[in-house]
Amino acid sequence: MTAAALSLLALLDGLLIGFRAAAGRSGEVAKRRYYLRAQLLGVLGASVVVALAWALALALVAGSADPDQLWRDFSRSGRAALLLFGIYGAAAVAAVLVYLAASLTSRSIDTRTLATVIVLGPFTLARPAVVVAGLAAALWVCPRLEIALLAAFVGAAMLGLERALGRLYRAPLERLLGGALAGASPPSGE
Repeated sequence: MTAAALSLLALLDGLLIGFRAAAGRSGEVAKRRYYLRAQLLGVLGASVVVALAWALALALVAGSADPDQLWRDFSRSGRAALLLFGIYGAAAVAAVLVYLAASLTSRSIDTRTLATVIVLGPFTLARPAVVVAGLAAALWVCPRLEIALLAAFVGAAMLGLERALGRLYRAPLERLLGGALAGASPPSGE
């Protein structure tokens, strides 16, 4: 149950990563397909991470001298991570639901902006710390090499996914602006 809940949260995180990576980087007027594509790409990336994490966990369990104990330790440490990730995820989902509900009202722009600025913006900045804190909590509860290996993989992969998708969506904008976003000087017109 714990592993399934963590997997579901990783997929939700992937969806939000995809949205954040694409946000503000398109000049399209109708952005529904653009954002849907970005969110699906985020979920796809998170699905790969989840599948690889499951494969690593199962390989570690299979190679363990006491597989039943290792699985119990994975579950126990996973519950510690789930507590932090669950609170973070619930607040993010609540903000998204407020954003979506506001889209249906006549005063939607104010409420959508509030949901984005007050919750989603700061949560984006806090995300790496939350990932590290959740994985550290898992290791604190059950300090084992196998848990450290799995936590290091998942943390690096999920944080790496955000960087990769950010670069993917930033690249066309950098090409359009001649590298100005990367800190390079714009073309001089020579």
